[in-house]
Amino acid sequence: MSKKTFSFLKVSVFFLEFFVLLAFAMACTSAPAAQMPNQIELKVPAIEDSLTMGTFTFAVKGEDTLHLDIYQYIKDPKVLQPVMIFVHGGGFYAGTRKEDNIHHFCEEVAKSGYTVLNISYRLYLKGRSFHCSMPNSEKINAFRTAVSDLRTSTQWLLDQTEYSIDPNNVYIAGSSAGAEAVLHAGYWDAAEMNLDETQLNDSFDYAGILAFAGAMVDTTLINKQNNVPLLMYHGTCDPLVPYGSAIHHFCPENSVGGLPLHGSKSIMERQHNLGGSYKLVSVCGGKHGQASIPISKHIPEIISFLNDCVERKSFQTHEVVEGSVAKCKYGKEWSPCN
Repeated sequence: MSKKTFSFLKVSVFFLEFFVLLAFAMACTSAPAAQMPNQIELKVPAIEDSLTMGTFTFAVKGEDTLHLDIYQYIKDPKVLQPVMIFVHGGGFYAGTRKEDNIHHFCEEVAKSGYTVLNISYRLYLKGRSFHCSMPNSEKINAFRTAVSDLRTSTQWLLDQTEYSIDPNNVYIAGSSAGAEAVLHAGYWDAAEMNLDETQLNDSFDYAGILAFAGAMVDTTLINKQNNVPLLMYHGTCDPLVPYGSAIHHFCPENSVGGLPLHGSKSIMERQHNLGGSYKLVSVCGGKHGQASIPISKHIPEIISFLNDCVERKSFQTHEVVEGSVAKCKYGKEWSPCN
């Protein structure tokens, strides 16, 4: 083979390899994402964007598998974080922890330095209701069931060694039915409630309660030993959960579901007389929307309350939001705006 022919072949091979590599590179860069179904876009979080959320099963009770979402934002793993556990509403027959406003609320509280649990619980009255036709005994059982599941979720968290949490600073928060659950979990002795599964050590105490449009069966359940700090929001004209003391849903007194309950105004008065810490925001003319409005519009105030509790501050505050009671069907006599 001549030198000229050999040189020509070398040049030809070079250009052939070049064009093959060029074609392969173009094919890789122009291939649509749909051709790579297993590709996952990874995002490396910045320091200010390191919030984590995981979903876990915390109990299986009968036919119910109970889940929770846990939110954490860790700045220093050596610092124990206070905890907030949130319980959704829904009349003990409906509702879900998966609502967008709850998710956003939990994220924001976690970003402020709290480990947050957002829990599911057994809906004891599912397929039924909490209305006047439901016997009082069944309504009490709905309270018991929700409280039992809340306590189980609390013990689940305390048993997890990978989370740096402060067991002396566990706060419980809830809306509507969830508010009734947290009030009874905090103030009604577990043994006296005759819970189906307590699972939480009798020596454990919640450090504070946040109840949005909630009520309880008896304010004397609050005593000198358990009067932990309280944050409450309530509309004075709530037609479902009484702002003061009245029958739930304002049912007729002779109805099988005529359960007397004591709302935020009555709870505040009991806490005041005991010298305990509280903050009540009374919305004049407000309806049952105060069960969900705080977790959407008053997150900074809620975080401030939690921080005050962690710092063991004392306070007794009643904030009145002026409004109209002209269309107030129930509770007009309680309104501080009259």
